[in-house]
Amino acid sequence: MPQPLQPHPAAPGIFTIHSVAAPASGPAASLVPRAVGNAPVITAIWMAGMPCYGGQAPQGITDVLTAQERGVIASDHARYGNALNDPERIVNIDPEQAKAHVSYRALCTQFQRPGSFCVRHAEGGDLILVHRSRSALSPAQLVRTPLQRSATGWQLQVADNASPAWSAVRGRHFQTLQALKAALPPGMREVQAMAVGDPDISHL
Repeated sequence: MPQPLQPHPAAPGIFTIHSVAAPASGPAASLVPRAVGNAPVITAIWMAGMPCYGGQAPQGITDVLTAQERGVIASDHARYGNALNDPERIVNIDPEQAKAHVSYRALCTQFQRPGSFCVRHAEGGDLILVHRSRSALSPAQLVRTPLQRSATGWQLQVADNASPAWSAVRGRHFQTLQALKAALPPGMREVQAMAVGDPDISHL
């Protein structure tokens, strides 16, 4: 029996549905997840189109994705074409595809405001701070700034040509990442949907 659609809280248009199928039989039956009633549970992830793929992608968004995420988005766009941009169309995706689309759609929908920021993992696993520029010289540009952790705490590797508004964090070390984020220029807003787990705990 199909259960109600469960929308993903961070990514519009991505839904999970759990169904209880008829009881399985045979040697493979023991490998199938079971629900109450001893029937296998089938999970399907459906994604409605959203106008943010291909030529409709916001400026710089794909540069913030990991190589794996970029690969999934590019592959699915090549496979489904404009169906990915059409809210009236839905496609079935697997969990690994869903992870990439969740990140991508959260960036597309919640990263448009200048001053928006999040902390993400770079290609090598290190953390970076990504923010939407508020500078008149580079309006709306997505900026990646490396984060470094040492025995003296967290440090943001602020570029030499960055705005004076970043002086409060330039060259400073912070005991926690939360303290560093609190010292960012006024008006910066964290995109919670993209936040990594607390590295002050998980990276110990």
